Amino acid sequence: MDTSDALWISALAFAHVYVVFFALRAASSLYPAAVHRVKGWLCIGRGKSCCAAQPALPRPRSGDIWMAATKLLPRGAPLELSWEGLGCSYETQDGVKTVLQDVSGVARPYELQALMGPSGAGKSTLLDILAARKTVGRLTGTVKVNGAPRGSSFVRLTAYVPQEDAFLPTMTVQETCELHAALRLGRGATRARREERIEEVLASMNMLHARHTLVGGVLPGGLALRGLSGGERRRVSVAIGCLAHPKVLFLDEPTSGLDACSALAVVEHLRDRAADSGLTIVASIHQPRASVWAAFNSVSILSGGLLMYSGPTSGLLPWFEGGLGYGPWDADAHGSVADWAIDLVNAGFTKPTSYGRTIETDEDLASAAAAFSAHYSASSQRGSKPQQPGAAPGSSHGDNGRGGARDDAQSDDQDAASAAEAGAAGARAAKGSRGGAAAAAAAAAAAAAAAAGGVVMVVDAAPAGTDSPGAPPAAAPPRGPLGWLRRGAGRRDNAAATGGAAAVGRVEGPSWWRQFQVLLWRELLSTMRNPMDVAGRMIIFAYVAVFIGLIFWRLGDDVDGLRNRLTLLYSQAQVYLLMPYVYMSLYSSDKAYFIADSSAKLFRVSAYYAAKTIAVIPFVLANVLAGTLIVYGMAGLRLDAGSIVAHCVACGLCYMTAQQVQALATILTPNQDSAFIISIAWTCINLYESNFLVRFSDMTHSWIGGLRYVSAVYYAFSGMLRAEFEGASASCAGGVAPDLIASLKALVPAAPASRVQMAARTLEQPGADCRMDFNAVLGYFNLDWPMWGYITALLIYLGAVHVASYLALLLLARKERR
Repeated sequence: MDTSDALWISALAFAHVYVVFFALRAASSLYPAAVHRVKGWLCIGRGKSCCAAQPALPRPRSGDIWMAATKLLPRGAPLELSWEGLGCSYETQDGVKTVLQDVSGVARPYELQALMGPSGAGKSTLLDILAARKTVGRLTGTVKVNGAPRGSSFVRLTAYVPQEDAFLPTMTVQETCELHAALRLGRGATRARREERIEEVLASMNMLHARHTLVGGVLPGGLALRGLSGGERRRVSVAIGCLAHPKVLFLDEPTSGLDACSALAVVEHLRDRAADSGLTIVASIHQPRASVWAAFNSVSILSGGLLMYSGPTSGLLPWFEGGLGYGPWDADAHGSVADWAIDLVNAGFTKPTSYGRTIETDEDLASAAAAFSAHYSASSQRGSKPQQPGAAPGSSHGDNGRGGARDDAQSDDQDAASAAEAGAAGARAAKGSRGGAAAAAAAAAAAAAAAAGGVVMVVDAAPAGTDSPGAPPAAAPPRGPLGWLRRGAGRRDNAAATGGAAAVGRVEGPSWWRQFQVLLWRELLSTMRNPMDVAGRMIIFAYVAVFIGLIFWRLGDDVDGLRNRLTLLYSQAQVYLLMPYVYMSLYSSDKAYFIADSSAKLFRVSAYYAAKTIAVIPFVLANVLAGTLIVYGMAGLRLDAGSIVAHCVACGLCYMTAQQVQALATILTPNQDSAFIISIAWTCINLYESNFLVRFSDMTHSWIGGLRYVSAVYYAFSGMLRAEFEGASASCAGGVAPDLIASLKALVPAAPASRVQMAARTLEQPGADCRMDFNAVLGYFNLDWPMWGYITALLIYLGAVHVASYLALLLLARKERR
């Protein structure tokens, strides 16, 4: 076995060992049951103990769950969140588009509050503003915490559970929780404390039995992994939201995509966690069924960006029926109170006569919103006291619309009706403009703030110790709008109403280095568990290399071999340029996870990018080295240590540059198709500006050759030419192959026969001392730079693409903020 054979055979053997190792590693994590069966087969004849199944973790008893839930109590006083005059608008080509205007309300500890309304009502916008996630658009109004303006550390005292989770399918529930615990808990949290906290939150959501279960889902490329059900995923989302002892929990459509039983289980878990731990929970929800609706303590209803109602669920029906005179509600005809209320405030369709008096036009909608706004302002100015927050939905709230709640509210119906009448009159004065009364109120508040020197555009901009125009004093944040809220407050409300800004102290998150370590662990785990990533890439690289090696087997050092060597070097650069297209779906998947995590402010973009880049380098190098050495040995290229190293470096840098350009295109474009188009355009420039198909000196339009400086293939091909031919020579005593001489004669048929015969004889028998100087090849392609110059150019190119990718991620993180 010569050196060339040893080179490619060892590289191919390494590739197979590599594939088997990582394939088994991925299978053991993704398919534990199958691995256990294989172990069982291997254990035949060795006794039962070696293949005995591990006992499943027992489901926790209800008492254990309750004990774990009591540990979820937020540190310090609970937080009461209040907001006044919130608005959001955007500049469009058709003018200003208002999506939210003059919305006020309050969310209290120990309660589960719903944000409801028809599609496009502004629920998600309001939720994002309350969660301090909204940065796009013109924002107005104030948000307060325990009566004081919220500070910059407010986000670290809250948790936001999006409608769609962003869990990696290849991680278990335990690993997912460990990741979030390391990124969410403060710097002082030890590993033991994180483990204890994970067990607490999983037990509280009744998910301890599934802690070692894969999250599951669809991997890039379409491979589906079995894992958690929809309801279990939602409960894990809530558990992760509770990891860092949040005092306020926001959820966007927590029941979306779940069946009726799963939706009810999730909402009841939320209700129990709020009642047990003092969490303030705000959840947007769409058309809840009766049992789900019964779990909520309070509700804010929006329509067309206007606030139609905000208060206890038990007061919703008395307000619309008794205060505004709509309806009447009929359970048999209209379903639950929630269904009836959503249909009532939806002015986008014609309603049957069975609805009685209802909201049909935009003017009706504006009138109802103005009536509630007037009543809410009147209640706030009277300093209404809150309802007992610990009251269970099934007791004080009754059936969320009928029964005891109606009796408790009768003494206040007259006040409600008076306020409704006054508000309706104001709305009629502004008739003709949708939401005119509410818009006028918002404009008046903005004008008052501007006159007082306040800032209206930014929700959090009010200085500490001051109140926004129209807002109640800090010691008495806005309370519920209706009269029944004037009942005595319990001990929980007293706790929630104290503390002020002191309750929102600064919380130190994990350091940059800690974030980098955790994210690097996640990237390595995700990469190695994807069977089509590590093992799949190596298979493709190895067998594409074998195919190329068979085509260019043992090229030789003669004139024909010289031509084939040039073709092979160009082909290798071409292959490494095209290889990343196979895995373009991975780049799109990574982008989706990044958007979700950066929106939650889990990490710094720099820590993420550093971890992502470093995690893939070992696998990229292994793939490129194996593929390159297989081709190198099978083709019989120059066996010189320096040449082999330089050749491998040029190939590796070419591949990494192409891969990063495609990743950059994915970041910059809205979808994978657009990224593919940009990548194809860049690839075409690289292929044709390589100096191989057409030399730059032969181009008629010489200016187009300037594009060579954006062609990674040009640098890689030139570097490989230097490595293969610089300072090399070969004997040409054997002459030129006869078929080539015959082609030469056919090429110049009109030349004098004597001269052609003389040239052919010289080429056939050049003499024993004939030597080919391969430096002439470098001169033919006008390669003026030394080897290190082309390698340096590739390094600079790769570095520039990485800088562009990092800046693009920064812009993406800012752009995706809602």
